[in-house]
Amino acid sequence: MFSETKTKFLHELTVGDNTGVLKLRLIHSWKSTNPANPGYVYDYSTLWVDETGMLIHGLSDRNFAGQKESKLSTGSVYCIKEFITRPAKELYRPCMNNICISIVPATDFEDVTAFATDFVSDNFDFCQFESLRNRVGSNKILTGRMYCAYALLNYV
Repeated sequence: MFSETKTKFLHELTVGDNTGVLKLRLIHSWKSTNPANPGYVYDYSTLWVDETGMLIHGLSDRNFAGQKESKLSTGSVYCIKEFITRPAKELYRPCMNNICISIVPATDFEDVTAFATDFVSDNFDFCQFESLRNRVGSNKILTGRMYCAYALLNYV
């Protein structure tokens, strides 16, 4: 069990860092497809949060969908080992983080949901309606900040 190892927080990661263990809650997952060819999966994306409320985007190739996707459950907490950190994509960034984690065939997940008590709830601060016009045609940042103590939502 590598859950007994000291885990890193997301703010401690740097590009190229692939050492240590991350303890993260899976808050969303999806397959990236092309509407013109919906049967073809480009990659498998995940959105994770750590105990401090920081978000990170996880990416894996299309083969991951058949190998490990069924083992992951939204809302569950995992210790993750053998990952690769790299710069976040410029054009598609589902969270405000300059790095993302690549999930590779060697990546190992250990479900520690039963022992995880220090995680924040999934609350987001969405952008104001007035600022949406500035984002038309630009999908660089899709989500906002996560709040630890309470939910703050800006209604559109």
